[in-house]
Amino acid sequence: MKSTQSCLVIVAVILLLASCSSFQPPLAQFKALSEGEMKLTGIEMPEYVHEDLVYDVILRFDSDRTPQIRKVCFRWLTEEISSVSPSLYCYAMNGDFGTGNPCYARTSVVAPPSNPFCVEGSEVRTDIPGRMVVKIRPAGLSASYNKLQGQVEYVFDGESKVTNSVKTSVTVDK
Repeated sequence: MKSTQSCLVIVAVILLLASCSSFQPPLAQFKALSEGEMKLTGIEMPEYVHEDLVYDVILRFDSDRTPQIRKVCFRWLTEEISSVSPSLYCYAMNGDFGTGNPCYARTSVVAPPSNPFCVEGSEVRTDIPGRMVVKIRPAGLSASYNKLQGQVEYVFDGESKVTNSVKTSVTVDK
């Protein structure tokens, strides 16, 4: 009886260890940064955006010290989820789902991004550790834009480097 219980405990421990190891994220995410190197970890801003209003964009970053920022650049993106099912309107109206009809299911097309716009480093607030605050005033917005992407140019070992990019969802109110 004791040997059966021991075997079950050993099997349970082995299964527990095996299940934990299968859910480990890639090690590249945990790669140690060099001293002074910077990696963006997130971006925050209000969800609804109107043209010509000033917004604070908060970029979260990982670095062992506050980096010297040259500039922060953004661009507006249109990223639509591909759809293979018709809208509820088509079901409610018993729509014809044939090719050429508005109720025909097709993959969404992604529109081109906006031109990049940048804010000089002297205008970026870095007084909160791990965060920088950038003021932007959107102009030339398209109603199709639904993401804001940001990237930072900073000084590392006397050279200009560019971070990874981060995105956040937005809704453009016209």
